[in-house]
Amino acid sequence: MALSHKQAAQVIARSEIGDQIHRETGSGDLNTTLDIQFRTRIVSVQLHLDASTSTAQTFELSVVSDGGSEYDTLLVSCPMSGVHDVFIPTGFVIGEDDQLNLSFPNTDGSTYGLTVLYTSHI
Repeated sequence: MALSHKQAAQVIARSEIGDQIHRETGSGDLNTTLDIQFRTRIVSVQLHLDASTSTAQTFELSVVSDGGSEYDTLLVSCPMSGVHDVFIPTGFVIGEDDQLNLSFPNTDGSTYGLTVLYTSHI
């Protein structure tokens, strides 16, 4: 689900005091895990690539549950062929001691910027 810049700005403007931001950049395989210490609401996820992908690849958000693999869940699967910007307003609540995994194979070697906005202690 992609939003216009105006819609993305509105979601970010509605974020709450105490929100936290995780940012990272790279040009290889994106495989990031955020360890969730407290019950957390993921406000939004943004991924920017310096060039559109030329191959069929997928950007995925998933939960790795502290309760065991039977509770692991794929939250979002976003096809990235021909895409270089993704904004996902989520509102997903992640349980205490779970992990949020963000992955993208990035076989084209594009430089990426990943931003995750989240609120802990909800």
